[in-house]
Amino acid sequence: MHEIGMLHQAAELAISFADENGIGEIKAISIEIGELSGALPYVFTEYFPFVAEKYPQLKNTELKLRTIPGEALCSDCHCLYNVMKHEGVCPRCGSRVKKVLGGQDVNVVSIEY
Repeated sequence: MHEIGMLHQAAELAISFADENGIGEIKAISIEIGELSGALPYVFTEYFPFVAEKYPQLKNTELKLRTIPGEALCSDCHCLYNVMKHEGVCPRCGSRVKKVLGGQDVNVVSIEY
């Protein structure tokens, strides 16, 4: 479960930010999870309390998650489509040749204090 490692990285980023700016408590950490990243949002939600308990500044921190759609552009007909919804097949022409445009990353987008 690489999600737990990602949670630790997000927690360490938030703690580093708090320490550098003299912040005693982090209210929320917002993370965007791409549909094509392989990361499972429910794992973030389930394990965040266990990660947060190791850091006093994260004692009451809320984890905010947003899923980013896995979008692709068909190389044959230039149709823009959701890769997951259409199982990697262009809904217009049936081609599997595509350029993935988004939804592959996991990013911390904000730290609220």
